[in-house]
Amino acid sequence: MDVADADTYDIRFGAEDVRQNASKGVFLGGLLANQHQQVRVRGVSAADGAGTWSDPATIATRPDKPGPPFLQSPADRRHDRLILTWNEVNGIAIYDLQVNGIEFAAIVQRPYTFDHLPDNTPARPNVGYVVAIRARDDAVGGVSEWSDNSAPLVTRPPHPASPSRAPYDLTGWGIVLKWSLTDAFNGGTSAFIRLFRDMDSETNKKLLDGQFDSNGQPIPGGLKESRFVDSKQRMSAVKTYRMQLIVPPAATPAPIPDEDGTNPTGENRSFPSPDLALRYPFYLRALRPQIGRVVNPQRQAQGTHTT
Repeated sequence: MDVADADTYDIRFGAEDVRQNASKGVFLGGLLANQHQQVRVRGVSAADGAGTWSDPATIATRPDKPGPPFLQSPADRRHDRLILTWNEVNGIAIYDLQVNGIEFAAIVQRPYTFDHLPDNTPARPNVGYVVAIRARDDAVGGVSEWSDNSAPLVTRPPHPASPSRAPYDLTGWGIVLKWSLTDAFNGGTSAFIRLFRDMDSETNKKLLDGQFDSNGQPIPGGLKESRFVDSKQRMSAVKTYRMQLIVPPAATPAPIPDEDGTNPTGENRSFPSPDLALRYPFYLRALRPQIGRVVNPQRQAQGTHTT
């Protein structure tokens, strides 16, 4: 509102902050975002000096744009999806997703399951996806910066099927296992199988093949064969078997974090296959054949014989 004969205006914020020589409609900077303050105004005339302060009015500054969210490690990595989660920013519920530089529609909840690109191309095994999240505050028309997306998130290798039991043959006796290793994914011929017996957990397992060396390091190349004979078990004992498909660090598109302390080498490991429970076969030890005897009739009467 104009004040008669006023040349400039003084503006008081709160009790002490006074801005002098302001013109009508001036934009005042230096105020804190998202704050409510009481304001008084008075006119100042070059001839008569300053007038009286107006009654106080409450004004509010607009909220600042939100800060960027922090994209956390995937809560669940699978061969065909990534479960994405991030910290909530100042109660904001709307977030934008960007994968490999392609922006998705707004997301309204977290965690979010990423399983395809905007063009409906499905996520693939052992592929690194550059993911970024930003917060959106439509109330003030502001968006945050994108989260740091320098490290791609990598899907797991395919989930292998259980091994199957092969019949006994002359090259082994016991439980004969066989399987098929496919390289039809982005792991190439460097992918290999690890075979476990009675695997209770990731930290309590009996590795049969695809082995580690004496220092606990994976043997390069692992188990490329498709057959294994588990021998010298107690007759009729029931054993369970499962496999993992492994992609060594050199064949992964980005470093794999050691999420639970069991993967310091950074291998990309599939989830284990379902258990296969098998009973160890019954067997009889082969009897050593006895050497035949040839009796000399002439000495038989004397109580002797020749063999």
